[in-house]
Amino acid sequence: MPYFRKDNVVLKENNEGRIKELLAMGYQKADEKGKVLGKKKEETVAKSTHEKVVKENKELKEKVKQLEKEQQEENQKASSK
Repeated sequence: MPYFRKDNVVLKENNEGRIKELLAMGYQKADEKGKVLGKKKEETVAKSTHEKVVKENKELKEKVKQLEKEQQEENQKASSK
């Protein structure tokens, strides 16, 4: 029966659905003593991808501000009528 560890919690589980949930929550496979069997690989992205996402995020934030301002102006016009 597989064991899973996260911080100082060790769980024993054999239900495949529950095992997937535990792994998604950050648990790692462990032996019966709670020793982690394999380190989880760090996920990284290419610098170019990161820069592209940061730029897109900045543009979207500016667009949101612009749309909020336009909505506020529309609301002011509607309330003054």
